[in-house]
Amino acid sequence: MVGYKLYDCDDYMVDSGSIYLSGLSEGDKFRDDSIIIYDITPGLTYVLELTEYNW
Repeated sequence: MVGYKLYDCDDYMVDSGSIYLSGLSEGDKFRDDSIIIYDITPGLTYVLELTEYNW
């Protein structure tokens, strides 16, 4: 599992959640996993922070 947080250009958190990557181990390559985030404004800068998921 990987946690994520999305921040807008004013450092406000817009969205957060977790991504579950079943069957993968550390160092494995993968494709086609996605995050769908709604209500963002085109043209603004956002920062996506990926973190270790904490149970």
